[in-house]
Amino acid sequence: MKCLLFNVVYENILTHSLPQRSLGVYKIAHSLRSQDWDVEVIDYATLWSIDQLKELARSRITSDTKFIGFSKLFDTWPTLMEDFAGWLKETYPWLVLISGSQYHKGYTSKYIEYYISGYAELALPHLLKYLFSNGPAPMFSLLSNSERKIIEANNFYPSTSGDDLFVSYEDRDFINPNEWLAIEFSRGCKFQCGFCDFPFLGVKGDPSRSQEDFERQVKDAYDRFGVWKYTVSDSTFNDRTEKITKFADVVERLDFDTFFSGYIRADLIINRPKDREELARMNFRAHFYGIESFNAETTKCIGKGLHPDKIKQGLLDVKHYFQNTGNKRYNAQISLIAGLPYETPESLKSGLQWVEDNWVPQPYTLSPYLILLNTDKSSIISREYAEYGYQSMEDDLDPETVAKVKNALRDSGDALVWKNPHMNIIEAYQIHKEFDERNVIRSHPSSFGISNIMYNRLTLDQTLNLTNDAPLVIETEEQDLFINTYINKKLSI
Repeated sequence: MKCLLFNVVYENILTHSLPQRSLGVYKIAHSLRSQDWDVEVIDYATLWSIDQLKELARSRITSDTKFIGFSKLFDTWPTLMEDFAGWLKETYPWLVLISGSQYHKGYTSKYIEYYISGYAELALPHLLKYLFSNGPAPMFSLLSNSERKIIEANNFYPSTSGDDLFVSYEDRDFINPNEWLAIEFSRGCKFQCGFCDFPFLGVKGDPSRSQEDFERQVKDAYDRFGVWKYTVSDSTFNDRTEKITKFADVVERLDFDTFFSGYIRADLIINRPKDREELARMNFRAHFYGIESFNAETTKCIGKGLHPDKIKQGLLDVKHYFQNTGNKRYNAQISLIAGLPYETPESLKSGLQWVEDNWVPQPYTLSPYLILLNTDKSSIISREYAEYGYQSMEDDLDPETVAKVKNALRDSGDALVWKNPHMNIIEAYQIHKEFDERNVIRSHPSSFGISNIMYNRLTLDQTLNLTNDAPLVIETEEQDLFINTYINKKLSI
């Protein structure tokens, strides 16, 4: 049996990163191939023209093709993909259309018949056996109706094991040696921060993959495609020092260079100097620090109890360590959130001033806090927002202003237009806008945005030292050439 999986990605305006391959679709493909499915992944689907998508479909779809999958890292579903899905159903009426995403919202397509929310390696096989092998019906969400069925995979078919996180790529994926590939070391997080909406929080023990599984992954990617740079998808990579050591031991014995970028918990790397040593040894030198706030009451409330003064000094100490150790490569992004409990406009601006004075040109992000409604992917604060002092402010605003705010949220009514005793979402957005406009051209590329090196001619070291107003950070012509070359290769087979 055959299927096609389309990787639906888009430019991320928060990280200033252009479309790249996301990991989820390849993990699904790898899993299905082990069950004798012929699976082809089609990347950058939103950058194809409708005519190119149709041409590819005509060249691939046969009577043995059972379903078409659309994998979405976020919940983007542009008109292009809706038009393509409609054409598929009209042209190949026997095909089943399935969509998957980590986000449980936006089920708006007229043509998608089944949705899977969360990690789908276990849920999708249940669905496929039901559809094509007379298997029992999977656990559908109570939100299901006759037109669309929803499977909440993280609830009913949780896929948390690190026993096998290996992902194989095929020659027809046309991997370029300049690319950054995503990689997993484990799923879930031992912490339970109040604002966090990642799945599988409060994990006990060490669920990370084996050294052998990791080594096989990076050797395969390097030997076959020349890839050596990775974006780590773990929500907190340095949750355990022993875990870092385990993988640093593998990296140290490789006969080729590596570089890793991902989420690092700042209070741990500050309080545990050993983490710095092991991360440096592993060449995990691009960090995303979820600081969230420099307000002591706020950090205590959300589960990050290290005092902000210690955080500030610790961040400077960590930066100094990496910039003066080993190959001295280092990129570290501070992430702040506007509108968390107890955060006032004054305390937020004070924290931002510290970032301006002490951190720039290392990168930063400031994001207004979103309280998502009617979704299974929500934080503790989102689920219990009234207990944290939040309430709707829609009655305080005229309908036009409410519409503008919701449009800015990009959540079509699924996000609360909130206020709390200290701030409201309009103030949060205004501070975000002012700070971003003042600093966007002064910072180095973000810890995830540095992967745009695949679209320019610069070395990794040159990219790490760029500011966003420097030339050739992202070359549009290079990006277009890369995407067009990929599409042409796909259409030629």
